[in-house]
Amino acid sequence: MMPWWVGTFIGSIFLSIIVFISRSYDITWKIQLVMFIPLVLSNLGFWYGFSHAPKFINCWFIGTSINVIIALVLGIFIFDKSINLNTMIGIPLILIGTYFMVR
Repeated sequence: MMPWWVGTFIGSIFLSIIVFISRSYDITWKIQLVMFIPLVLSNLGFWYGFSHAPKFINCWFIGTSINVIIALVLGIFIFDKSINLNTMIGIPLILIGTYFMVR
């Protein structure tokens, strides 16, 4: 049996794929059909994480941290967004807050 956080990680990865597709393409019926697969896999990953996590809050905040990191990577490398001071301060604060919430 895999650890609960692996399901959360899988859910976050597929959630990022959904965001990438929705920001990169016009939403048509064909794109919605393509997005259906990552949507199902994202929901299954989060379902597994939430149902096996020791506490709901653990899965919630770890999933949030994973999404922050993946969104940063997508923003920099795919969508050509720049990093400013607010981003550099905000991300560590989110990760520190996640650590204290889970602890």
